[in-house]
Amino acid sequence: MDKVINELGLYLSLCKLRHEIIAGNIANAETPFYRAFDLVFKDMFDQNPNIRFVQMRVTNSRHISANSPFSPSPKLIPAPVFTVGKDQNRVDLEYQISQLAENTMNYEIATQLLAKKFEEIKLAIEGR
Repeated sequence: MDKVINELGLYLSLCKLRHEIIAGNIANAETPFYRAFDLVFKDMFDQNPNIRFVQMRVTNSRHISANSPFSPSPKLIPAPVFTVGKDQNRVDLEYQISQLAENTMNYEIATQLLAKKFEEIKLAIEGR
């Protein structure tokens, strides 16, 4: 399969997961002592297209191979705290809604790019 299709599929999956996390934050906006979180994964797609390798030494035959591709992973981090409620709730509802809107927009853009890629493949197969 095409690398772009695989990366867009991964991006869409991570957007979906981030949407669920943000929606959970919004749902708990009035839960005492709740701390909002966010999923950060944009740096995964900003990497050099060349695969980089982590240099490792094998000191035991049961270890993994000496050269494993480095792949950044998404990180679950505490969301910024702008206000703390009287009940120690740390969810800024306006910020969470803005993050949800941004994530929705990114998801929609990625789905449009993926649809365009599939259209290109369809046209190539049909010989146009």
